[in-house]
Amino acid sequence: MQALLASYPNLEIRTANVKDVVLSPVESGSVQRVTGLRVGSQLPSHPPFIVESLRSLIADLGEVIPCKTIVVATGTFLGGEAHIGLEVTPFGRLNEPASHSLSESMREAGFRLARLKTGTPPRLDKKSINFKGLLQQVGDVPASPFSFLTEKVTNEDNQVSCFQTETNATTHAIVQANLHKSIHIRETIKGPRYCPSIESKIIRFADKLSHIVWLEPEGYDSDLIYPNGLSVTLPAENQLEMLRSIRGLEKVEMVQPGYGVEYDHVDPRELKHTLETKRISGLFLAGQINGTTGYEEAAAQGVLAGINAGRLAVGKEQLTLSRADGYIGVLVDDLVTKGVNEPYRMFTSRSEYRVSLRADNADLRLTALGRAVGVVSDSRWHVLCSTKDAMDRGIKLLEETTKPPEHWNMAGFEVRRDGQRRSAFDLLHYKGVGVKDILPEVPGLEEFSPRILERLEIEGLYKQHIIRQTHDVALFLRDENLLIDPDLDYSLLPGMSTEVRQRLTLSRPTTLGHAKRLEVRKCCSRFPFVRCIILEDSDHFLTHLSDFQGVTPASLASLMKHVRSGAARRAMAGVEPKKIAQLVSRPPFPAYDHLSASDYPAPPDIPQAVSPIPAHALRISISSSDSLSLPFKRVQPSSRRTTLPTLAPLAPKINPPFDPSLSL
Repeated sequence: MQALLASYPNLEIRTANVKDVVLSPVESGSVQRVTGLRVGSQLPSHPPFIVESLRSLIADLGEVIPCKTIVVATGTFLGGEAHIGLEVTPFGRLNEPASHSLSESMREAGFRLARLKTGTPPRLDKKSINFKGLLQQVGDVPASPFSFLTEKVTNEDNQVSCFQTETNATTHAIVQANLHKSIHIRETIKGPRYCPSIESKIIRFADKLSHIVWLEPEGYDSDLIYPNGLSVTLPAENQLEMLRSIRGLEKVEMVQPGYGVEYDHVDPRELKHTLETKRISGLFLAGQINGTTGYEEAAAQGVLAGINAGRLAVGKEQLTLSRADGYIGVLVDDLVTKGVNEPYRMFTSRSEYRVSLRADNADLRLTALGRAVGVVSDSRWHVLCSTKDAMDRGIKLLEETTKPPEHWNMAGFEVRRDGQRRSAFDLLHYKGVGVKDILPEVPGLEEFSPRILERLEIEGLYKQHIIRQTHDVALFLRDENLLIDPDLDYSLLPGMSTEVRQRLTLSRPTTLGHAKRLEVRKCCSRFPFVRCIILEDSDHFLTHLSDFQGVTPASLASLMKHVRSGAARRAMAGVEPKKIAQLVSRPPFPAYDHLSASDYPAPPDIPQAVSPIPAHALRISISSSDSLSLPFKRVQPSSRRTTLPTLAPLAPKINPPFDPSLSL
């Protein structure tokens, strides 16, 4: 990867200590923007770095590199401290100095910073480990490549095994006896919930007799072993004692002790969905500086921030990914909407649309978006087009192969004898039916590659779920496509409490969907009747009433009315009354199970800005005492009325689907 970067066209790589971000002068009513980056002297090319060199860099005024955009991806280096036992050193990674001047610069610019922590296990000498008797975990064959451009993993037949061992009562006793020697385990600073240190495991799960440890080789050309599950911050001598109490590690040699890192991060609610900061134009943040943890989470943010920084620098529109586009969209939306009070980790369970957001269809979902913003090469695009064509042909072939129940039963498939013809694609949804079972029944299907056949099987398996989720996504996008003016004065909107106005002003939601997701935080599950607790710890963000106050249904109704009325006026501008009549008089949705975007092609010249669910498919319900006044026609009232607060929570389940915002 270093060789690839070094040879990349128009890319210059420099190693230096970042001291400050240079901004434009403060002007009344305008947001400051990035104009440059101040860096100190060049750092040594190889560790160890020493504290004395860091002090000399701080004294250096440095050089200013002019630029329009900056991506800050500091990892654990922003105000970082490394902890081994009671020893604290100003490192972002062991023996590598942290960036404290940049941390102060962020505070001076008005960003809200807080502290988080993480840790890493010791590194072990492979030659000192006895692997006999340990459970061996071999790699998958065939191995699944990460890239859609890779047909076969080149080192599939030369994979390195991992080995499983576990802690025991002696291990736990050693840790318990030395907890007082570690500064890192204090609970005032939050660490990763889902990959805790061995100290945290023993404290939280005292009833557990053992914890699994995976011994993972670091590479073909390395003798280092990474003991996954043994993140620890005890003094080095106690770490070695603990390690030698574990089966297989009785004579282990420790090459590097485990350690913890405590670091600054910025409240991610300071960000837009593009990962650009709201306070400073051209400044983007990615990775642990936004409160996340994990390599994949950092990489995802780096991709999005890098794309948008590049496009902003040349004056092009930035890319945003919604929760319906991919897990990057879920991650970013969670961060900028809810903030964090512990290191954030991405899980499939965080997505409402995880049936649609699968690893196998990531190319079909995202490659076209990447192509539109200029970050997808011709070779990758050609592969996608070929894949899409093969998938379309395969699905068409499966759907056109329809047989009566008698035929499918004679072929060995258990199908209800109801006289209804079913396609081969329908059968893939049946339990125990795979694409290989259907091959003899579908002439021509054997011509497709194994990878395409596997993907066709997955599409058939999830077909019914995807139909339902398509409806849910359409409802979501309806609100997600309704933009809110970022400069909207919430004090002028009626029907809102002061707390809600403060919450909206602080968060500055960009869409109606974003506003809906500003949820209420539970202060304490033990005391649900307590409306709010004001924290006294200045290192945490949740110090104000607005941090706990969500956006109430009544406030949302007021905001929804304002946003939708503005969108409707913009959409209807210049539309003939005859066309508007078509919008109102078109029939309602069919049964929700059959909802498809193609079922409702928009009539010509009808604007779609109001909602991604076609406006001509919406029904309007009004009470007996009201009527809908349009410049050309008066709509007669219906006999019953369902009010917004009652209907809104049920909207996704109503058949046919109904838009509660149009209940007048």
